[in-house]
Amino acid sequence: METQKPNSETKSKSNRAFVFGSRSVINSLLVVSIAGILNFIGARNEARLDLTSDKRHTLSDQTRKVIRELKDPVRAVLFAKPAQRETGKAVLEGYRSLNPAKFTIEYVDPDKQPARTRQAGIKRYGTLQLISERASAAGSQEIGNRDIQVDELTEEKITNALLKILKDRTPEVCVLGGHGEKSFTAADGEGFEAMRRALNSQSYDLKEINLVGLGKIPETCSALAIWGPTRAFFPQELALIGEELKNGGRLIVGLDMTFDGSDPSPELNTLLTSWGVQYGRALLIDPSIQAMQLDASVLIVNQFSREHPVSKDFSTGVALPFTRPISVSTEKPAALTITPILTTSGKAWAESNLKELTAGRAQYTAGQDTLGALHAGVMIEGKATGSTAKRSSRLALFGSASFANNTFSRMLNNSDLFLNAVAWVLEDETSISIRPREPKAGKIELTGRQGTFLFLLTAVVMPLLVAAGGIGFWAVRRKL
Repeated sequence: METQKPNSETKSKSNRAFVFGSRSVINSLLVVSIAGILNFIGARNEARLDLTSDKRHTLSDQTRKVIRELKDPVRAVLFAKPAQRETGKAVLEGYRSLNPAKFTIEYVDPDKQPARTRQAGIKRYGTLQLISERASAAGSQEIGNRDIQVDELTEEKITNALLKILKDRTPEVCVLGGHGEKSFTAADGEGFEAMRRALNSQSYDLKEINLVGLGKIPETCSALAIWGPTRAFFPQELALIGEELKNGGRLIVGLDMTFDGSDPSPELNTLLTSWGVQYGRALLIDPSIQAMQLDASVLIVNQFSREHPVSKDFSTGVALPFTRPISVSTEKPAALTITPILTTSGKAWAESNLKELTAGRAQYTAGQDTLGALHAGVMIEGKATGSTAKRSSRLALFGSASFANNTFSRMLNNSDLFLNAVAWVLEDETSISIRPREPKAGKIELTGRQGTFLFLLTAVVMPLLVAAGGIGFWAVRRKL
């Protein structure tokens, strides 16, 4: 009996090893099968999760709107070597996934197809050609009747190029000059060059005009802009603007409050009275934003109209310097729809004594200042009393002009507010959106103690845990 015992123990160990090995094989097959199934499902049902703080890998609201509302097919042709395509491919596939029927992608190797590359006018590798394939009036297809080239494959560049080839015409915004306004070609902090370039990228033209010299409003003007005047208007100018609005014209206005308390262009209020609104001669102050340690003259507005297209998608505030209140008349014309889109908190007030503010004191004075939720931006649509125009007029009024200058336009939703207002006035609904942002450089700032802790965790603790786990696993396997 003693001689058979070793054989029995050996057989038992052999059986346990066989069972353990079989289970390992089965488990491995299960893992491979599950991975294969998940990979198949993932390939058929594409989904992305963007965990970056600024959502740099998520297409913007504007891009999604433009692609989903495509009426004519757009073909994106990327002229690049196979090894160079990966960077652009990820971006383009995001566009295609939004509307596969209308947005298609084609890849061309310039070295293998030099004739086609030269015919398209491609000068360097990595250039994207966007082609709008529009149907002619007779119903035949005119391939490539509109195209544009993009050298930098970023969302901002591609979407702006799409906007340019999709518009039938280029609307022209005429900015009135001759009243001390800051120029839209000025590059200093108080100028508006940044917004001019932004308008151009959205396929709008901007021209500064002087009604005194012209004596009329040019027929090419799709909309007028009165932006930051510091001097009075002539009666003849007001008459031209009033007649334009009565005939279904479009107007965007931005007026800053002056620190001496004067109103340099009071005659504009006379013009706007017939449209049911008035600019107040005061400065809006909201104490609820003082925790941000901003100057009292800079108003932060976080309350927007969720019904109006200009502001309904805003998720962050706007910074409005030198803001005047805009009041809506209780006896406004019935044919007008007046929508306040920017409203202060209930703690805000309209400061009429600006001498206190310049002295560093900002305090509400009962009986002198107006307290409550006040309007800093108003949209108006409709027809003036007695108008026989075929279309409704549109006016966008803001209590600040400086929010769109080169300094403040970079803050919060300021640039989107200005561009959306222009797009709404022009009835260009596709361009009303939240636009792509430039990617921000991500950085982590650690204290000395945090840096030491991170080093010990990654360089000491985690390797020791891995080593301990390996030794433990080896000990368990050795006993089998």
